[in-house]
Amino acid sequence: MKKFVVLLSIFGMLFGVPSAYAQYGYGDTVSTAVNVSLGSGYGTFLQGGEADIFVFKNNTAQSITTTANLLSPSDVNYNYWVEVHNPGGSVTYLNPWDNGIGGLDSIQITVGPGSKAYFIVSDTGTLSSASYSFWLN
Repeated sequence: MKKFVVLLSIFGMLFGVPSAYAQYGYGDTVSTAVNVSLGSGYGTFLQGGEADIFVFKNNTAQSITTTANLLSPSDVNYNYWVEVHNPGGSVTYLNPWDNGIGGLDSIQITVGPGSKAYFIVSDTGTLSSASYSFWLN
């Protein structure tokens, strides 16, 4: 059984969802936001007094539509909001529907050419020792 657990842990590290940055100062501000691309995501932990920030950059000449997903740990409710920063300087704010403790919060967004979408993940006053998952599809 012990060998199975070790092998499962190694497999998870090799093929699982990567940890974004469970540390202060990385992914905590817009300037240190963690890049995320279509079809990719992260599993990580929130630490007290911080938010985790992901960014999707549309460097193409066409608009891109994607769905952003946040799966909270089974014992807490984490939330996120979206800020789409457009090349002209305007910012659009979006809030996905909140599905509560352990729930999957999703929102479909369209990111125009040259725009950046920031996803700000925060707690609701309670932290978990379990990780959350964030991904785009």
